[in-house]
Amino acid sequence: MRSQYMTQEYSFNEEYVRMYGVMPREVTFIVTEACNLCCTYCYQHNKSQRVMPFDVAKRCVDVLFEEDARNSEYINSHDAHGIILDFIGGEPFLEIDLIDKIVDYFLDKAIKLNHRWATQYMISMSTNGTLYFEHNVQRFVKKHEGRLSIGVTIDGDRQLHDMCRK
Repeated sequence: MRSQYMTQEYSFNEEYVRMYGVMPREVTFIVTEACNLCCTYCYQHNKSQRVMPFDVAKRCVDVLFEEDARNSEYINSHDAHGIILDFIGGEPFLEIDLIDKIVDYFLDKAIKLNHRWATQYMISMSTNGTLYFEHNVQRFVKKHEGRLSIGVTIDGDRQLHDMCRK
Protein backbone atom coordinates (compact mmCIF):
# COMPACT_ATOMS: atom_id res chain seq x y z
CA MET A 1 0.00 0.00 0.00
CA ARG A 2 2.83 2.42 0.84
CA SER A 3 4.40 2.11 -2.59
CA GLN A 4 1.13 3.27 -4.18
CA TYR A 5 1.49 6.62 -2.41
CA MET A 6 5.14 6.96 -3.20
CA THR A 7 4.91 6.35 -6.94
CA GLN A 8 2.05 8.72 -7.77
CA GLU A 9 3.35 11.93 -9.31
CA TYR A 10 2.07 14.99 -7.56
CA SER A 11 2.72 18.69 -7.40
CA PHE A 12 1.33 21.66 -5.53
CA ASN A 13 0.68 23.93 -8.47
CA GLU A 14 -2.00 26.38 -9.58
CA GLU A 15 -4.44 23.52 -10.20
CA TYR A 16 -4.01 22.37 -6.59
CA VAL A 17 -4.71 25.89 -5.34
CA ARG A 18 -7.84 26.08 -7.53
CA MET A 19 -9.06 22.71 -6.22
CA TYR A 20 -8.43 23.34 -2.53
CA GLY A 21 -8.26 27.12 -2.33
CA VAL A 22 -4.98 27.17 -0.40
CA MET A 23 -1.31 26.41 -0.77
CA PRO A 24 0.08 23.56 1.32
CA ARG A 25 1.99 24.17 4.53
CA GLU A 26 5.74 23.74 4.55
CA VAL A 27 7.71 22.30 7.45
CA THR A 28 11.49 22.75 7.40
CA PHE A 29 13.88 20.29 9.03
CA ILE A 30 17.46 21.52 9.48
CA VAL A 31 18.98 18.04 9.47
CA THR A 32 22.61 19.08 9.86
CA GLU A 33 24.87 22.07 10.30
CA ALA A 34 27.69 20.23 8.54
CA CYS A 35 28.64 20.97 4.97
CA ASN A 36 31.19 19.55 2.57
CA LEU A 37 31.97 23.02 1.15
CA CYS A 38 33.07 26.34 2.60
CA CYS A 39 31.27 28.89 0.45
CA THR A 40 32.50 32.43 1.04
CA TYR A 41 28.98 33.86 1.35
CA CYS A 42 27.52 31.20 3.65
CA TYR A 43 25.36 32.51 6.47
CA GLN A 44 26.40 29.58 8.67
CA HIS A 45 29.71 30.96 9.91
CA ASN A 46 29.89 28.61 12.88
CA LYS A 47 29.44 25.29 11.13
CA SER A 48 29.52 22.21 13.27
CA GLN A 49 29.00 18.50 12.83
CA ARG A 50 25.68 18.66 14.67
CA VAL A 51 22.92 16.48 13.25
CA MET A 52 19.25 16.56 14.14
CA PRO A 53 18.51 13.54 16.31
CA PHE A 54 15.84 11.29 14.81
CA ASP A 55 13.82 11.58 18.03
CA VAL A 56 13.54 15.36 17.49
CA ALA A 57 12.37 14.89 13.90
CA LYS A 58 9.97 12.17 14.99
CA ARG A 59 8.48 14.45 17.65
CA CYS A 60 8.05 17.20 15.04
CA VAL A 61 6.14 14.81 12.79
CA ASP A 62 4.01 13.70 15.74
CA VAL A 63 3.19 17.33 16.60
CA LEU A 64 2.12 18.01 13.01
CA PHE A 65 -0.41 15.20 13.14
CA GLU A 66 -1.52 16.16 16.67
CA GLU A 67 -2.06 19.79 15.70
CA ASP A 68 -4.00 18.76 12.63
CA ALA A 69 -6.17 16.39 14.68
CA ARG A 70 -7.06 19.20 17.07
CA ASN A 71 -7.72 21.53 14.12
CA SER A 72 -5.21 24.14 15.26
CA GLU A 73 -5.06 27.60 13.75
CA TYR A 74 -2.03 26.83 11.58
CA ILE A 75 -2.30 23.10 10.90
CA ASN A 76 -5.79 22.04 9.93
CA SER A 77 -7.59 20.38 7.05
CA HIS A 78 -8.26 23.67 5.27
CA ASP A 79 -5.00 25.59 5.74
CA ALA A 80 -2.78 22.53 5.54
CA HIS A 81 -4.60 20.29 3.13
CA GLY A 82 -1.22 19.34 1.72
CA ILE A 83 2.21 19.44 3.29
CA ILE A 84 5.75 19.95 2.05
CA LEU A 85 8.56 18.35 4.03
CA ASP A 86 11.56 20.60 3.41
CA PHE A 87 15.08 19.47 4.29
CA ILE A 88 18.01 21.88 4.53
CA GLY A 89 21.39 22.11 6.22
CA GLY A 90 24.39 22.68 6.04
CA GLU A 91 24.31 20.14 3.27
CA PRO A 92 21.24 17.88 3.62
CA PHE A 93 22.60 15.15 1.35
CA LEU A 94 25.19 14.44 4.07
CA GLU A 95 22.25 13.14 6.11
CA ILE A 96 20.21 11.48 3.37
CA ASP A 97 19.75 8.31 5.45
CA LEU A 98 18.28 10.37 8.30
CA ILE A 99 16.00 12.18 5.83
CA ASP A 100 14.87 8.83 4.44
CA LYS A 101 14.08 7.64 7.95
CA ILE A 102 12.09 10.82 8.70
CA VAL A 103 10.07 10.55 5.48
CA ASP A 104 9.39 6.86 6.13
CA TYR A 105 8.16 7.67 9.64
CA PHE A 106 5.95 10.46 8.27
CA LEU A 107 4.43 8.24 5.58
CA ASP A 108 3.95 5.26 7.88
CA LYS A 109 2.10 7.49 10.34
CA ALA A 110 -0.02 9.12 7.60
CA ILE A 111 -1.01 5.75 6.17
CA LYS A 112 -1.82 4.21 9.57
CA LEU A 113 -4.02 7.21 10.37
CA ASN A 114 -5.58 7.14 6.89
CA HIS A 115 -4.59 10.80 6.79
CA ARG A 116 -4.88 13.00 3.69
CA TRP A 117 -1.12 13.66 3.87
CA ALA A 118 -0.51 10.06 2.79
CA THR A 119 -1.21 11.37 -0.72
CA GLN A 120 -1.04 15.15 -0.27
CA TYR A 121 2.68 15.62 0.39
CA MET A 122 5.88 16.64 -1.35
CA ILE A 123 9.54 16.54 -0.32
CA SER A 124 11.80 19.50 -0.96
CA MET A 125 15.56 19.96 -0.53
CA SER A 126 18.11 22.67 -1.11
CA THR A 127 21.59 21.33 -1.80
CA ASN A 128 24.95 22.28 -3.25
CA GLY A 129 24.53 19.22 -5.48
CA THR A 130 28.01 17.77 -5.00
CA LEU A 131 26.72 14.51 -3.49
CA TYR A 132 23.82 14.00 -5.90
CA PHE A 133 25.34 10.93 -7.58
CA GLU A 134 26.18 9.12 -4.32
CA HIS A 135 24.49 5.71 -4.14
CA ASN A 136 22.29 6.45 -1.10
CA VAL A 137 21.19 9.81 -2.54
CA GLN A 138 20.24 8.16 -5.84
CA ARG A 139 18.34 5.46 -3.96
CA PHE A 140 16.35 8.17 -2.15
CA VAL A 141 15.71 10.09 -5.39
CA LYS A 142 14.38 6.96 -7.12
CA LYS A 143 12.33 5.93 -4.08
CA HIS A 144 10.55 9.31 -3.99
CA GLU A 145 10.35 10.01 -7.71
CA GLY A 146 7.42 12.27 -8.51
CA ARG A 147 7.28 13.56 -4.92
CA LEU A 148 10.69 15.19 -4.70
CA SER A 149 11.84 18.69 -5.59
CA ILE A 150 15.59 19.34 -5.39
CA GLY A 151 16.96 22.87 -5.61
CA VAL A 152 20.66 23.15 -6.41
CA THR A 153 22.51 26.32 -5.51
CA ILE A 154 24.53 27.83 -8.34
CA ASP A 155 26.56 30.95 -7.69
CA GLY A 156 26.66 32.56 -11.11
CA ASP A 157 28.92 31.81 -14.05
CA ARG A 158 31.61 29.13 -13.69
CA GLN A 159 34.34 31.56 -12.58
CA LEU A 160 32.19 33.18 -9.88
CA HIS A 161 30.71 29.83 -8.84
CA ASP A 162 34.15 28.23 -8.37
CA MET A 163 35.51 31.34 -6.65
CA CYS A 164 32.74 31.25 -3.99
CA ARG A 165 33.07 27.56 -3.14
CA LYS A 166 36.09 26.23 -1.35
